[in-house]
Amino acid sequence: MRSLAFIFSIFLFFISTDATAGLVTSSSRIIYEEGTREKTLIIANINDYPIVVQAWFDDGSGNPEYEKSPFVILPAVFRMQPAGIQSLRVFYNGAVLPSNKESVVWLNLYEIPGVKKEGADAHAKLDFAMNTQLKVFYRPKGLQKMKLQDLVKKLKFSIERQEEKAVLVCENSSAYHLSFARISLVYQGEKTNIIQEMDMMSSPLSKRRYMLESSIDGFEYIDFSLIGDDGHIYHGKVDRNGAVIEEF
Repeated sequence: MRSLAFIFSIFLFFISTDATAGLVTSSSRIIYEEGTREKTLIIANINDYPIVVQAWFDDGSGNPEYEKSPFVILPAVFRMQPAGIQSLRVFYNGAVLPSNKESVVWLNLYEIPGVKKEGADAHAKLDFAMNTQLKVFYRPKGLQKMKLQDLVKKLKFSIERQEEKAVLVCENSSAYHLSFARISLVYQGEKTNIIQEMDMMSSPLSKRRYMLESSIDGFEYIDFSLIGDDGHIYHGKVDRNGAVIEEF
């Protein structure tokens, strides 16, 4: 059994991080390499009331009835007290996945507030459920290991028109997902941003189109921020062909 000191140190780590929901996690994403027996995720309840958590995997839609996930999580339903910590185990179920590129699913952590206390000492709280989503990347053994700086060189950017609106096209020829936090196009010192979306990920061996805040005809370079495997944000600049102008 883990010592109380160990659990307390984990909890201090959690509460030192930013959180918008009542659940915080030990990592913002899970990298599941082929051949791994299991992965562990630790979560903490920073609400001042108990909650019930339902955990499942899906395609990002938040659908608990999704049946095509290549992963299983244990436990799938559990109760957490205020300041409680729970360890979750993620297993690959052997489903057939592409061997030439990463696959991705979303882990949902759906928190339902416990029953509100009655009486004078009842604590006021918001009676609605919240869903925290994390990406889980399945990484086949055969993929060439590449640093983020090298993956960026596999990107090509261009502008196309869709119904008189300018769209930034990102062609990702790598076998990896690249998750953008921000993208700006720069021309003669002026920046044009893409419209922020909930998910800004560019999938492997495919093209992703991003709407622009205003119409432009060209750009000199791309100024962007990417989320790495460790969950940290990395900044860089590349030209439209992926040539690196500014290293991370």
